[in-house]
Amino acid sequence: LPLHSLEITNIATHYKFFFFFLLAFHMGFKVIIVGGSVAGLSLANMLEKLDIDYTLLEAYPDIAPQVGASIGLLPNGFRILDQFGCFEPIQDIVGEYHLKSTFRGPDGKAVSKPNDAAVHHLEYRTGYPSIFIDRQMLLQVLYDNLKQKDKVLSEKRVSKIELNDGGVLVHTKDGSIFEGDIVVGADGIHSTVRQEMWRIGHQESPGYFPKDEHSRVPVATRCIFGISKRPSNLAAGTQQMCFNDGWSYLIVGAPGNRTYWFLFEGVGDTKYGKDIPRYSKEDLEKLAMAHLQDKIFEDVTFGDIYKNRIMATLVPLEEYVFEKWHYKRIVCIGDASHKIDPISGQGGNGAIEAAAILTNALTDMLEKNPKSQSAEVIESALAQVHANRHARAKNLVAQGHQLQQILTGRSPISKPVIKYLMPVLREDGFLNTAVPICKASHHVHKLPVPKRSRIVPFDDELPARPLNNKTASNVATLLAFSSLAALLSKSGGVTHLSTLLNGFQSQTRSISTGASGIGLAQGFSGLPSVVSAGNLIQDVQFRTNLFSALSIWLAEGHRVGNRLSVLLWPSLSGAAFAAFGANAIMPLFGLGLVLRGSNTLDGRHVPVNSAKSILPSVIAGYAIPTALAALPVQDPQLRQAVNLVASTAPIYCTALMNGISSVIQKVRNMFQQPKEKGEAKPDEREDFVAMYQKKDVVPLKFTYAFAAGLCATVHIISTIYAKSNYGGTGLTTGGNALFGLASVVQILYLAWDMRYEGFVTTKQAVLGGLGSVGSNLLVGPGAALSGFFYWREHVMSSLGK
Repeated sequence: LPLHSLEITNIATHYKFFFFFLLAFHMGFKVIIVGGSVAGLSLANMLEKLDIDYTLLEAYPDIAPQVGASIGLLPNGFRILDQFGCFEPIQDIVGEYHLKSTFRGPDGKAVSKPNDAAVHHLEYRTGYPSIFIDRQMLLQVLYDNLKQKDKVLSEKRVSKIELNDGGVLVHTKDGSIFEGDIVVGADGIHSTVRQEMWRIGHQESPGYFPKDEHSRVPVATRCIFGISKRPSNLAAGTQQMCFNDGWSYLIVGAPGNRTYWFLFEGVGDTKYGKDIPRYSKEDLEKLAMAHLQDKIFEDVTFGDIYKNRIMATLVPLEEYVFEKWHYKRIVCIGDASHKIDPISGQGGNGAIEAAAILTNALTDMLEKNPKSQSAEVIESALAQVHANRHARAKNLVAQGHQLQQILTGRSPISKPVIKYLMPVLREDGFLNTAVPICKASHHVHKLPVPKRSRIVPFDDELPARPLNNKTASNVATLLAFSSLAALLSKSGGVTHLSTLLNGFQSQTRSISTGASGIGLAQGFSGLPSVVSAGNLIQDVQFRTNLFSALSIWLAEGHRVGNRLSVLLWPSLSGAAFAAFGANAIMPLFGLGLVLRGSNTLDGRHVPVNSAKSILPSVIAGYAIPTALAALPVQDPQLRQAVNLVASTAPIYCTALMNGISSVIQKVRNMFQQPKEKGEAKPDEREDFVAMYQKKDVVPLKFTYAFAAGLCATVHIISTIYAKSNYGGTGLTTGGNALFGLASVVQILYLAWDMRYEGFVTTKQAVLGGLGSVGSNLLVGPGAALSGFFYWREHVMSSLGK
């Protein structure tokens, strides 16, 4: 009898001791996979690549049956598929996958412009796209990729599982018995393996599994999913998300001039366990008939798609993460352990991830215990699947549920999100959700990861693992916020605003009476109109440090990740400077970074023309007027005019930056060849290419270096001069002290944040943060701040492939 696939007739079942006798002498580790699902076939491919023996048992006659409609594949699944050679075959089958996506209302009218940028951005950011494919096609690719297809057996529906100290026996309904060291349940939400695991657990270890856990499984949504021939009036190469009150549609262009489609509808009161219906063909037809007149386009109804159907199925959408996934030599993965709403696209991708986690646990175990594996060692290895996947699965299930509630109009925030937020965010709405989920995924440790260009590394590719500790993050944010708020309260911003308003009133009165009043000048200036010798050095240092702060604020305000961060908008810096005074700039800027600043690698980019415009704008809009204001002008009216220009200079910086950026683009256009008429693909646009080639990094780093050099030079020279002439007193008081303390808070917080995100190691964060704080004393806070942002830019732009 071949040990790699032992099959015994019913007569031999009376001699079970014979099997266990053989098993005791079988030194090779053997995995029995139940279910030719995405999880099961993925696991088979991984095990085969790593020379781990297995047998896969599939209940259906065909290994790739048409029992499901379509499946969405995302970067977290694709990276693993790529490891064992299945990414490119899927690309070849699908063909063009950059679909133009549109959001549509109940009347079929578009509420957003057709846009295929999301898939392009996702692919450039993570190295992999999002693709819809027939589930049957994916299963066929996975099966075809196997070298030893004789290990995959069809028409083997599992009926019973038995355990002993030496291994596991898996019985099938046709009377066959298969032996192995472990059994893996990859057989879906209605898993036989899980039922058997519960049965054995309740018998051997009462209380280990919750009682009647299946009764906790909820269903709030039902779904008809199907594949149709594309109606002639439905545009090819498109993806439609159609919203209604209580239901929604996802319509996706498919290979072979077909259409994938989903009708999601709420079930009313949530159903649990035994109350979850098993739908019949009559139920399917009844639900479809009720929606035939629903508008997909203005001239396309659901009925147009449904009448062209190739297949359709109505199912309840379970959403649940089971508490325990293993018992002794039995483990469940994929839908057998956690069921995710398909609207998130993470069901199949999560199953592939779970298979990778199990493979990692097995390879680690076999590496440490190559000759034999005790029951305790095996159970410890299987426990790693739950330990490394359970929390992520809980989050994905919760996110999928929330998304489904929003898109089907069953959430209190559905209307504002669908009507206002999604059209504004466009592809960013998808990317800001998908990229963090995908990058936090796992891969097969013992298989090489093919090199594919991306600007966002997966978490396990970063210098350090992200901390993912919300409590620590919230504490750090609270400490930074409290410190900056306290510094803001000490900045005299409210007093300055009151003085400013009084200045306006005084100026108004002077105009009406013909007096020459100077109230406005005093209102705008954060310092006395005539600077005394005692505070001249401090004034020079402080105003030079503001050069650094304004340059960084302009850069942060133009990052693509900060488009919705109102506190960082450049126009606000100018308004804050004028309204609250120069002393309030650093605390306000710090609050903006702490509360709303982007800390993502895909949000790091600054449009190239803007990056090139920052330095000349700050020089022309702030440095030159400030230098003129420092001149010893005695005439009050002239002094007033100079102070007015200098004190509102940040507003001019923003205007100048926009103007210079526009001029740069016009000059570039003059030297570029005219482009052919027609809409350019997103990855052919100049701004798209610049973003992913990181063309903004050089001008940004030059700006930080220039600001750091200027601030350091002024600080060192003025400090030496002050100590020689005035004893150096008062240099670390007033505005300089506030600026320095605020910069220290920012640096420490951002250094912590870089470590939290995994961009640097703990040692690098400590050295970078403390080094920058220490340089405050040596070269001044302005130089230290610019130097830190130079380092931060370098680190973030250097990550990725």
